[in-house]
Amino acid sequence: MGLSTIHEIVKETTQALWNALQPRYMAVPSTDEWTKIAHDYNDKWNMSNCIGSIDGKHCRIQRPPNAGSLFYNYKDFHSIVLLAVAEANACFTMIEVGAYEKENDNSIFTQSEMGKAYNARQLNVPRGESSLPGSAHRTEMYVVGDGAFPLQKNLMRPFPRRNLDFGKRNFNFRLSRARKSVECAFGVLAKKFEVLQSCIKTDISQTDTT
Repeated sequence: MGLSTIHEIVKETTQALWNALQPRYMAVPSTDEWTKIAHDYNDKWNMSNCIGSIDGKHCRIQRPPNAGSLFYNYKDFHSIVLLAVAEANACFTMIEVGAYEKENDNSIFTQSEMGKAYNARQLNVPRGESSLPGSAHRTEMYVVGDGAFPLQKNLMRPFPRRNLDFGKRNFNFRLSRARKSVECAFGVLAKKFEVLQSCIKTDISQTDTT
C-alpha cells in the first residue's frame, strides 16, 4: 500500500476507536462517581475532597513542514501536549490533546475545552463545600497540580518552597503524593504504547488521534 493510504487507514481506525470506546471508558464522571473518586483519594493518598491530579506530557513529534518554532517546546524538542486528569488509581478521567508552543501546563489547561468546562462547573462535580476531617474548615472538591498551576478553590498547588512551617511542608508532601496518580498513569501509558517513548512520525493532522 502507498504511504498516504496507510496514513488514512491509521487516521480512520484511531478515530473509530476513540468514538466507540471514549463514551464507555472515559465519559465525564457523574456526581456520584466524583464523590467515589474523592473517597478513594482520601483512603489511598490522604487528600480529602480531592477528585484528581492534573499534569501535561510533551509527546515528541517529528518537525512538521514549514512549522518554524510553532511546535518547539521549552524542553528543546518538537511536541504536542497530552494534558490529563487522573483519579486515585491512576486511571485517566479527562484528557485534552493537541496543544503546542512553549506555553506551560496552566496556560494550556485554561485555554482548553476541558479547562473551560471545569472552571465553569460544567463537569458534574458536586457543588458546595464540605468540612475536612478533623477540622472546621470547608472546601470545594478540587484537583491537584504542580507549581505551574494557579491556586483556585477547585485547584490546589503546593506552597512556594520558601520559609515553610511544618503545616505547609506537610501539605506539600501530601499534595506531592496525591500527584503521583497522574504521573503513574503517564508511566503506564508510555509503557503500554511504546510510540510515546520515541518520536511520533505522522502528519501533524493525524498526530492528535494517534
